[in-house]
Amino acid sequence: MGVARPHLAASFVFASGLLTKPERRQTMNEQKVFRMNKKLFYVGVVAGLILVIFIIGIPILIANILRYKFMSITVTENGLLYKKGWLSTSQKQIPFSKINTVDLKMGLIGKAWDYGDVKVFTGNDVEGIVFKGIDRPRVLKQLIEARI
Repeated sequence: MGVARPHLAASFVFASGLLTKPERRQTMNEQKVFRMNKKLFYVGVVAGLILVIFIIGIPILIANILRYKFMSITVTENGLLYKKGWLSTSQKQIPFSKINTVDLKMGLIGKAWDYGDVKVFTGNDVEGIVFKGIDRPRVLKQLIEARI
């Protein structure tokens, strides 16, 4: 019926790991080890690092641009108007009559570049509303405190 193919059966046995082929002994003259070129290795490492920087850096860059363009705090006659969002937008009106305390947090670089976090506490609020990375936070704090 079928034609016997001993070479296929033997290759299956070897490929499945049931048997191993007998190893041929090599003399010192026959052994040669070749590795990847060092220059090519370094090019691959540098390319990998650049790729990692771009993969991590580009989303951070886009997030910062979007936050800069689409987040604002406006001081009106009645209170603060907080707008944020690009695709999904939200507005929050905070009347001055509801504001109890305004805190300011500036780090070393924030003091040098004049930016910081402004935290507004309203009513019985424990956590407060945090506005992060605000330009001229001292001026914003003074404007709010002058009206509460």
